[in-house]
Amino acid sequence: MIKIGVRGHDVIKSDPKTLSNKINELGFEGVQFVQAKALSEPLNFDDLTSFKKDFNTPIFMLGAYFNPVHPDKEALDKGINNFKRHLKIANEIGAPWV
Repeated sequence: MIKIGVRGHDVIKSDPKTLSNKINELGFEGVQFVQAKALSEPLNFDDLTSFKKDFNTPIFMLGAYFNPVHPDKEALDKGINNFKRHLKIANEIGAPWV
């Protein structure tokens, strides 16, 4: 069965509840979620309780983009660490892909 999703940051940049409600209102069945682009406030990676309560749209893919061949070691390390943080929370928020 085909499901139609949307990139969350193409809908609206806001809090999790407003974003989720808008995606659902538009009739999409899920979202590619890049929290840094879609949320107006940073996601609290240490406590996802409020996010899980407020965001009720299936997450088809959790975006944590970075350039794996970035010439700046500091930027590369930052990207890798950000990706690892997303891997750690993916299961908890129901994202099958990062």
